[in-house]
Amino acid sequence: MEPGSSFSSESLSPAAGDTRQQPSTLRKRKNEEEHRTSKTPRIEALNAQSVDVDSHWQSIAFFHEVIADAPHASSKYASLNPEQKLILALGARNLSLATCRSGSAGEKDKKILERVVGILDADEDPTLVGGMSVSFYPSRRYSMLKYIADLDGKVRDGRNVNHFAQVMKVPRLFAVFVNPAELSYHNFENIVPLDRWVEERMSMAQDDATDGLELELADIRRLDRKKDVFTAKLDGTRSGMLRDISDLSLYVAPLNRGTRGGERFIFHSAILSQALTRAVKTSRLLDLIGHGKLGHEFEFVNYVFRSNKFAAADGDFENHLDSPYYDRARNHVSKYTLLIYLSAGQNTPLLRVQGVDVGQVEEMTCVIFDQKYEHEGRPFIKGDKVFLRTELVFRDENLRRDDAISKVFSSACYMAGQSLFDRELASYAHECFERANSLHWSLDRASRDAVYLLKQFQGLGFMTNGYNYWFPKCGTMSLQDYAAMSVLDYFNCKIGSQPFRSLAESTVVKEQFGSAGDIWRYLCSRRSDNKTASFPRLQTSHLDSLIKRTPDKPFEDGHHGSGLKGEELENPCCFMHTHPSFNPWRSKDVMDMYDKCSNYTRGRLLCAPIVMLDNQVVLNDDNIQVAGDKVHILQDINREALPPLNFAACWAEAPMPEAFVTLDREVPAPQLLVPPIRFHEFEDGFELGVDFFRNDWLVRVDTARGVPVPRVVPHPVDEGENPFFERLVSRQAEGEGDLAELDD
Repeated sequence: MEPGSSFSSESLSPAAGDTRQQPSTLRKRKNEEEHRTSKTPRIEALNAQSVDVDSHWQSIAFFHEVIADAPHASSKYASLNPEQKLILALGARNLSLATCRSGSAGEKDKKILERVVGILDADEDPTLVGGMSVSFYPSRRYSMLKYIADLDGKVRDGRNVNHFAQVMKVPRLFAVFVNPAELSYHNFENIVPLDRWVEERMSMAQDDATDGLELELADIRRLDRKKDVFTAKLDGTRSGMLRDISDLSLYVAPLNRGTRGGERFIFHSAILSQALTRAVKTSRLLDLIGHGKLGHEFEFVNYVFRSNKFAAADGDFENHLDSPYYDRARNHVSKYTLLIYLSAGQNTPLLRVQGVDVGQVEEMTCVIFDQKYEHEGRPFIKGDKVFLRTELVFRDENLRRDDAISKVFSSACYMAGQSLFDRELASYAHECFERANSLHWSLDRASRDAVYLLKQFQGLGFMTNGYNYWFPKCGTMSLQDYAAMSVLDYFNCKIGSQPFRSLAESTVVKEQFGSAGDIWRYLCSRRSDNKTASFPRLQTSHLDSLIKRTPDKPFEDGHHGSGLKGEELENPCCFMHTHPSFNPWRSKDVMDMYDKCSNYTRGRLLCAPIVMLDNQVVLNDDNIQVAGDKVHILQDINREALPPLNFAACWAEAPMPEAFVTLDREVPAPQLLVPPIRFHEFEDGFELGVDFFRNDWLVRVDTARGVPVPRVVPHPVDEGENPFFERLVSRQAEGEGDLAELDD
């Protein structure tokens, strides 16, 4: 790490401008000269007996001490006490962020980080956020960096997040490390909300900031008279703020880095969208694109932006088509890509769009082109190439649905997730994305033969191509079982603490199939001898076993000497008048509240199609219904809220009856608002078609949703800290993107 790369030990996060003097005594190591002395705080970790606020930062020297003897590094790490391991984990976190964010770590530091991460134990008690287990430090399991806004407000059970690095104050953004095996299309990308950052930067509220961010598209030029490829200059007194966005150091390597170089992060800003929309509408651009025929259909500039950065040594961005924004419900579709270059540079060419070359750009140069054009990019010859990408969105009343696009796009999303386990699938996923994009513009391109995956889960072998699922008829398994397994696999739902794809064996099938009969013969030839059984069904006994009817241990009666009579103890009026002899299990008001909470829990579980009980998948057939050639996954039908409860007048002061009802556990019950699953029955099995990208459906998946189960406690829970009632408040959206953002 270079001199002057400093961190704040008070906030447990990198802090710019922190130049406080730190201890400079370093351990003497033979390779110490390879690393220049850093001002980063450090401690004598191997002799540490406790961890305090000034002990969280670890120098490169201690890393050397642990990994110096490679064959014995793991055993040396194993000999450390928990506090020393915590110190090492925090040090790995810091070095990882220095590598990703500040660029202050050198190549040797990166190699040290790789070796340290290789020996670190995975976080055995990770924090759960939005269906993902997140760790504050990198390890072999939790290897992917993400950013989450307001992390402390999203964690469960009021867990402390002090060890997570807060990398921004506005928005309150935290760095986390996730397990790639837990990812699916709905959480591959996270979108950083930046409107509050813009407001603070401009010292204005959102409406004023939108008006104050004055931008103008000037000097618009068509680069080829036969093609819709344009350049323009983005002017405005506040245009420099776009460069500040690119300097936020939130870049991560893209998932599809096999087909593109560089780094990027995705952010959301309605303020920037509205300012650019105004700039487009007041320019000549709408008179030029589509030969002047599209201007009246223009709606807005997309509010989701990708900030891209390519170093001179990075690989090219291979020839591709951009994935269009598509909202069928509103008849919205993007038709033109907008690139805003935030740095100046050149190459031969740096951008090629359908044979039209751009060889040099200045800061704030814009390039606008038709999204049906293939294009490729190269880094600058010298310096970083930094640019924003978004698109122009139009209203088109003539949009029509094409099942062929849905099939290819669904396969692309699914295979992109599988490529995290098998990198050979990454190129196939990219080809699927490209074919789906070309089909949007009636430019169908040839693609390789379809790829199939053979999967094994709990003794059942089935096959999928990411859109169709083939299940052989087997034992007591029913169509509802097959539909549930399709959903669990596609969305990578967790069963207990493990994602589905970690529990299912997966093999790439080399054969090609000309008919469904070929598939059934293939599956039959690989049928295992393991017995298969259908998923258990939700029964009343399951629900009754969750609700406790008696206390865990006898109530300790403290009424001696209190002067209370037997009737007052058998049915206490309230806590205030009977403390310390108040027994909540004998209070009519507390029991009424407990019964209402219990009924709420039962109702929520009865509204769920799939629940996880004791790490086991349990189906509710009432909410997985077959009608015609479709399986309907029903969610939250006739769900009722927790009803209000009025109390007697003597409950006038805290604690109220609800203070004695708190959270016992949560039963995972994924929220699965998805379109019907089509099926076709064959003699040998069922073929199911999953189309989870239909834009006339509001598809929403929350694999982390749980149903709270209440319990009665002998002592009141502090007001405002009751986890059961906190669960009744709907969680805010997580700000995560789907794979529509992945392959651009």
